[in-house]
Amino acid sequence: MVHVDVIGDGPRNVVLLHGCPSPPEHMGGLARALGETHRVCLVHHPGYGKAPAPGRPYSLADASEWIETALLDLGVREAAILGYSAGAYRALHLVVRRRIEWNAVIALAGFGRLPSEQREAYRRFSRQLVEGVDLTPGPRRPHSHARFADVVEGARAGSRELDASDEPAVAFL
Repeated sequence: MVHVDVIGDGPRNVVLLHGCPSPPEHMGGLARALGETHRVCLVHHPGYGKAPAPGRPYSLADASEWIETALLDLGVREAAILGYSAGAYRALHLVVRRRIEWNAVIALAGFGRLPSEQREAYRRFSRQLVEGVDLTPGPRRPHSHARFADVVEGARAGSRELDASDEPAVAFL
């Protein structure tokens, strides 16, 4: 249900997720530039660019499954991921699923306005990213960084209180 353009053959993978309703071609310049030194996977979301429309309503989980399957079929086991607009939201969902080892996450313009509870959860999550999270799937590495899933669960549970001095340098708002 998705299509993936592969640009370049560098040693490191970069996955690009376009926004909606923006076409994947809007990321073409970035894909070509990164493709000079990386292997870039430009994903066409269902119904966009070269990807067929699903013909039925689908969920974020469906789209994530289709994207992961396409990337894994291309041999992508680890990558950096950049998502713009709705692609940013999809990128975060893919990272939480942890089927691929994500070594960098860039979410650009992912949200217009969030309810205060979600906004606070993303601030906690952003702070953890700034502090350095271990994005390796599976057991903890032998160092002090928290595993990504632990960070997400902590953000969801609200296990960390914020104050005015706790504003993150990275924000999803």
